[in-house]
Amino acid sequence: MNAEPIGEPTCPRAQMKRRLPATLNAVEALCRDLRDSVFAAIPAGECFVVELLLREALTNAVVHGVNQDAARTIECEVETMAGGIILRVRDDGEGFDWRARLNQMPQALAESGRGLEILRRYCARLQFNDAGNGVEMVRTFDNARKEESVEGDNHAEL
Repeated sequence: MNAEPIGEPTCPRAQMKRRLPATLNAVEALCRDLRDSVFAAIPAGECFVVELLLREALTNAVVHGVNQDAARTIECEVETMAGGIILRVRDDGEGFDWRARLNQMPQALAESGRGLEILRRYCARLQFNDAGNGVEMVRTFDNARKEESVEGDNHAEL
């Protein structure tokens, strides 16, 4: 676990990059590690929402991105910034057509399908790569979404 303070003491910053096996147990272990490290650099009232966002993206990558194939990996990056946090998740699966799913509301009684809406509601900025196998989420800590933006990019890496 690489979590280290960077920046000024008045604005604690931390970052972590990790490649983990595509298992739900690995997602749980990563979230536990974050609670003990990076979360110390963010307001206590934001920890639940940040973990919710990260768990949702990681779980989707494991379950839908690579079909829980433990031989495959998920990349995760967490970086605090002044007034917020950046979360990046990427898998090596085929991705999904996020453009077609943007305006679909989850069905009330469905067992799944709420992930995008969770990300949209709690991120100040949400950006997928073109393939749909990588996402960058920005959460600001003023509890207000600064911009409503969901867009693709042409980046090979996320």
